[in-house]
Amino acid sequence: MDNMQDFLGTGQSEKKGSGLFRKKEEIVIPQGPSNFDQIATIDRRLRVLESRYTDLSRKIQVVDSNLLSHRRLVTKEIKTTNSDMLEIKKQLLELKNKITMIISDLTSCTRKDELEALKKYIELWDPVNFVTRNEVEQIVDEKLEEKKEQQ
Repeated sequence: MDNMQDFLGTGQSEKKGSGLFRKKEEIVIPQGPSNFDQIATIDRRLRVLESRYTDLSRKIQVVDSNLLSHRRLVTKEIKTTNSDMLEIKKQLLELKNKITMIISDLTSCTRKDELEALKKYIELWDPVNFVTRNEVEQIVDEKLEEKKEQQ
């Protein structure tokens, strides 16, 4: 019991009489801070919380503004990338068309083996030694005149 009284702040216990009808001891509850002190503490805490709230609000505004500017930048980059991709697609289509045209031209051209066969015929005929009709007539006339002269 003494420990309880010390704990509750009643001070030293006095034992007066022992028995059922002894004098009851008063329990004194220690007084905490006064109401004014409690209000001051609550006010101080409220101001700290308001300050924190204001700081967080400012930070959120900064984050929002940064997010919006970043979003604008990303949107602009996406638009430029899309336009670049469209340009690349156009160029690729033009390139495909040109390749198709080249392939069709190449299929209409003669092949290497056909050119080699033609080359063999030309070498065989040797057109450099061919004579024209006029040259043949002139040679024939000359030969005829030679025969006439010999006769």
